[in-house]
Amino acid sequence: MPVKLSVIIPVYNAEKYIGQCLDSILSSPLGDMELLVIDDGSGDKSFSICSHYARKDERVISLQKKNEGQSKTRNLGLKYAKGEYVTFATIGSMGIFIRPLMNMPKRVRRIL
Repeated sequence: MPVKLSVIIPVYNAEKYIGQCLDSILSSPLGDMELLVIDDGSGDKSFSICSHYARKDERVISLQKKNEGQSKTRNLGLKYAKGEYVTFATIGSMGIFIRPLMNMPKRVRRIL
């Protein structure tokens, strides 16, 4: 099945919050999405947690890179994204952006 939405999530030392963020986004009614969770050289267990989610849900893709900042991390996500639409999330987003995005008329979403 083609992927409708790619959600790119840069992660840096977020072990306390990443699980809640991913659970929230994965509970979205939108099934045809992928989550590109990219660890930007964290010094905590963030990558391990992301990898755990990738093993248990095929929509999650966990990547790790050296610390270069959020912009380069997002650009890496764009290279891997397969969705018709792409959006970015931060650990604090908790998935609430997905519902309003998918309720927009298709031509408005293309502009975004």
